[in-house]
Amino acid sequence: MSQNTYLYEQLAVERHQDIQREMANRRALANLPPRPHTIGRHVISRFGALLVVLGTRLERVEPRRGQVARSIDVSV
Repeated sequence: MSQNTYLYEQLAVERHQDIQREMANRRALANLPPRPHTIGRHVISRFGALLVVLGTRLERVEPRRGQVARSIDVSV
């Protein structure tokens, strides 16, 4: 019985050490600076979103300008 207890304790110690190593690795990875290609993707995606917003705003404004021009032609 004592031999099984010893093996169980050894397994528990090894598992605890594995968990500690995994947590240390995660902390180390979290402290790394972002990779350059990740930053580029982020900038490009933000720029694309900005273009979509500007495009939809221009679509809203453009018909108004056309209506104003037509109303000027009709009244003159």
